[in-house]
Amino acid sequence: MSNYLRIVSILGVVIFSGCSDSVLIGASPLVYSFDGNQYQLEAEVYPGAQFKAWERTDYLMLEHLVPVKGEYRLKIASEQAKNYVNELKLLIVDHPAGTELLPGGDGRFYTLSNPGEPLSALDKKLNNLLPLIKERDDKNWGEPSSLLSLLMKGQDWDWIDLNFSNPKKLLRAKLIIEAVNTIQVPLMERNYLGEKGYSSRKGIEKMGGLPGELQDFQQWREENLALQIRLWNGDTWELMTRGQPIGSRVVRKLVFPLELGKVRGEYIKLRLKSASLVWRLDRIAIDYSPQRKVVVKEAKLIDTRSSSGDQFSRLLRNKDEQYHIAGEGESVELIFRETSETKGYERSYLIKIGGYYQAKFPEPGEGILDELIRTLRRFFG
Repeated sequence: MSNYLRIVSILGVVIFSGCSDSVLIGASPLVYSFDGNQYQLEAEVYPGAQFKAWERTDYLMLEHLVPVKGEYRLKIASEQAKNYVNELKLLIVDHPAGTELLPGGDGRFYTLSNPGEPLSALDKKLNNLLPLIKERDDKNWGEPSSLLSLLMKGQDWDWIDLNFSNPKKLLRAKLIIEAVNTIQVPLMERNYLGEKGYSSRKGIEKMGGLPGELQDFQQWREENLALQIRLWNGDTWELMTRGQPIGSRVVRKLVFPLELGKVRGEYIKLRLKSASLVWRLDRIAIDYSPQRKVVVKEAKLIDTRSSSGDQFSRLLRNKDEQYHIAGEGESVELIFRETSETKGYERSYLIKIGGYYQAKFPEPGEGILDELIRTLRRFFG
């Protein structure tokens, strides 16, 4: 996406949000791993958990983490919101050589081996999308190159129809999607909250104490922001599962177990559907390999170093009502002891982290230009 189009898109968000109190700028925590030389951004965690009632646990692969002098180092940063971290664990997962490992949304760890690419990929206008989703590169489906035109015409829906071979007529497979969200997500949330009368800072605080309103908002997010994964069963596109929003900072690799008992014939037909420009899909594949044994270990937390000077390691040991509270702009460094390797296995690192954050809204007339500048810096580094 060109710099010009990025600026147009960001201006579109700010302009259409108006110069009042309706720009959502809260953000979930960012996780960084130490690669031996510096901290590298991994991704956001539990995006969308904007209320205590929506607290959830996220599993994130740590692609950059390496042990240094017998220690692993992580950093959790709260850049734009107040964050409440309930639980944090560094998990070491050893898996058979030649396999890849991914955490599922169900908390299970899935082994992968030689995933297969789709035979065909068509959008709703029957355009060939295979060149965009065959491999992880700078080409993808859903790049918001026409965000401004979308803002003018309103919400629409897009989908990809995929065909995969299934010569052995297996009953189970694992769908792999590499994706990221766009800034369309906070824009749509802003529109919803504005229509409901909760688009100010006081309004969102009020909404947090109304279970019925929160349930309606959550249902709306499920129906409008999630990525629908549907399977053709011979008669209709059956909804199998949904991929929840994953943040807009970094492409994440997701895995979804599929039950194929209703598939007829030698081909698996899938439809991935979402609101326009909410999801950017970079790579889609299916893995047919059987699940392999993995060895899961938890690294011991031996030290914490907060930018505010707090000591809070005991607060992160278990999921309970004891939270580490990090204010906007605060960060914490966590140091774990290295664990022994399992002979004949390869090693992957994950963080298990649970919590929620407080969405932040500027008050009337507050911070619109500042927010534009922060957003531009975010996109251009």
